[in-house]
Amino acid sequence: MERRIVLPFSCVNTINIGDFNTEIYIRNQGHIIPEAVNRPLAHDAYHTRQIVFIGRMIKREARLSLPIPKGNSKAYNDEKFAQDKYRSLNTDGYLKKATARKV
Repeated sequence: MERRIVLPFSCVNTINIGDFNTEIYIRNQGHIIPEAVNRPLAHDAYHTRQIVFIGRMIKREARLSLPIPKGNSKAYNDEKFAQDKYRSLNTDGYLKKATARKV
């Protein structure tokens, strides 16, 4: 699994803007560079969703919502828009919460 993640990103370091429309083949299917980089990310996200779906089926009574509890979108958005604009990764908040819970 680590090779699947590291390999595409190590290859990205060798690409320049002129290469973006270069066609490469993955299992004989043509892709331009941005499509080829997106392909494994989308694939892994699909499987992650499958795992979450199965977990929810197993834990029917204690169903948890990811990442925003059902019916709480307005409260979540109000909290986000009350903050100043900033730049971070989408997962930063979840990682901070997970770390805080471990302490």
